[in-house]
Amino acid sequence: MEGGQEATTSGPSPEKELWKEFGRDNPAGKALFKLYNKDAAKHVGASYNTKNKQVDVPKFPKRISYDTARVNFIPRRRPLEAIQQEIDAEYERMRAAPQAPPNRKLSVSMFFGRLRDAAYFLFHLFSPGARSRGYAPIRQANEDFYMRRMYGRIVVDVPKFPKRISYDTARVNFIPRRRPLEAIQQEIDAEYERMRAAPQAPPNRPMLDDREKGRLAELMRFRGKVPTVTPEQLASQMKSAPRKSERQQLEEMFEAIVGEIDERRQFLRDLEAGGRLRAETVHAVRAEIQQRVTELQRVDVLLQQCG
Repeated sequence: MEGGQEATTSGPSPEKELWKEFGRDNPAGKALFKLYNKDAAKHVGASYNTKNKQVDVPKFPKRISYDTARVNFIPRRRPLEAIQQEIDAEYERMRAAPQAPPNRKLSVSMFFGRLRDAAYFLFHLFSPGARSRGYAPIRQANEDFYMRRMYGRIVVDVPKFPKRISYDTARVNFIPRRRPLEAIQQEIDAEYERMRAAPQAPPNRPMLDDREKGRLAELMRFRGKVPTVTPEQLASQMKSAPRKSERQQLEEMFEAIVGEIDERRQFLRDLEAGGRLRAETVHAVRAEIQQRVTELQRVDVLLQQCG
């Protein structure tokens, strides 16, 4: 009995679900979770699939439909003819309206109003410059009242526009533009004819002769600076000079080489006297002297052959 009770207490209770005892860290727990999870994963996947199939349609603001063009709603300044027509219509309406019987009080007020105007005129006539500032609004009100009463129309301040300039042709024709080739050529031809037809002044010096023409040609040839000896003169001098013989040329070369050797020896003596003689300079100058001596020996052999 006791063993049976221990067995029953140690085992799982019938009310507790067995599949919850296993975790999802083993194959049995994963299989039980998929079996008893009521297809939650499928529902989530189906919702994501439906969302991915939806196409994102861009939403634009709804356009307002106008019966007419929006530019017609912009208030504009009325033309002068429309304002004048409105004034005339108002005048005709007031003139056709029935007139009220004459009022004694109104007549008296009009009489005194005119009397005040006469008094103001006399006062201003005998004392100019003493015009009262407070009387101006009263006078303007009386004038408006008399205008309405006598003429039956309203005085409206009509705007004054500047007078438009009338052009004989289009204003675009007055804009400067690039002239065509034909107009430029015609202007050049007309100027040429005018200059040719103009009287020429008489010459104040004699005409050019051949000598003056030659001098001007030489100036143009050498760009204004004529040399003392021209290339032609130099060539003629070289041709007229006697040609030196071969022995004379060798003798001149011999003298030139001897002079170069003497110059280098004098250069070494000057450096030694000034205390600036160096070994490098002595070696370089002696090498040049030796080279000249070799050339001198070759010229000497040629002189002996010529003699």
